[in-house]
Amino acid sequence: MSASYVFALFVFYSFVGWLSEVVYCSILERRFVNRGFLNGPLCPVYGFGALLVIYLLGPFAGNIPLLFVMAVIVTSVLEYATGLFLETAFGTTWWDYSHYRFNLHGRVCLLNSLLFGAMGVVGVRFLHPLAVSALSAVTPPVLDALALAVATLLAFDLGLTLRSLAGFSAWLSTISEFLAGARETLGFGEWLNERDLAGTLAAVRERIRLGASEEERRLAERVAGRLERIVARSRGLVRLLRAFPGAGSRAHGEELALLRRLHAAFARKTDGAPVLSLVLRGIALALALAALAVAVAL
Repeated sequence: MSASYVFALFVFYSFVGWLSEVVYCSILERRFVNRGFLNGPLCPVYGFGALLVIYLLGPFAGNIPLLFVMAVIVTSVLEYATGLFLETAFGTTWWDYSHYRFNLHGRVCLLNSLLFGAMGVVGVRFLHPLAVSALSAVTPPVLDALALAVATLLAFDLGLTLRSLAGFSAWLSTISEFLAGARETLGFGEWLNERDLAGTLAAVRERIRLGASEEERRLAERVAGRLERIVARSRGLVRLLRAFPGAGSRAHGEELALLRRLHAAFARKTDGAPVLSLVLRGIALALALAALAVAVAL
């Protein structure tokens, strides 16, 4: 079993996990919800979870009740560990099950664990045999080439995401410091409305147009430019907040809420933010179709 083979399985299950998250969350929210940390259509935690379930629990494939229970345990441990790592490393909670019954520290809950257990059974009994059959039709050189292409895209995507995550708390602190200073600057606090940032932007532009003095116009221009730069530089964070609307920060809860309002206020100026995400998804889809075509041809 080659590394390319295992990686192909990882990518396949990561895509299946992303698709499952999108469908499930979109039904709950009654709108399209694009889940996942990455720009591309992959949820790596599902890929890791599937590989753990398949290779650790393969011996239990013939006993569905036991397979289900073991899958619940394995996937719950993985989800808890992932949540704890993200909270510790980046100071942010990306999901919170505290409002669900039978949850453990908000990182796992019984409902999701049962769903993951069911997915584990489906994966071992049905999906994995299909995936193995499809991969067996692909020659090793072709599989190696596809794996290298996808791995390159994944590494690039992961790098962008980690850069956004690494600066998350620092960027929220920047927003807080900016607002604290702005409130005390030449009466700016008189027309800063943090609950209506679209109205604030309109007020800033009106001050620029009708400013009573040159000094006030320069101030308004600086404020408007700074607000827009904050939003422009936080596009990666905004994408993550869209994917995880329940995300929170213990140290910067107010700033996180403000960042969401900032993006809503300047949404028209940041409509280009999803472009990279769309490009990566398009490339991933093209590679998937190419792999399918090769498998069919062979």
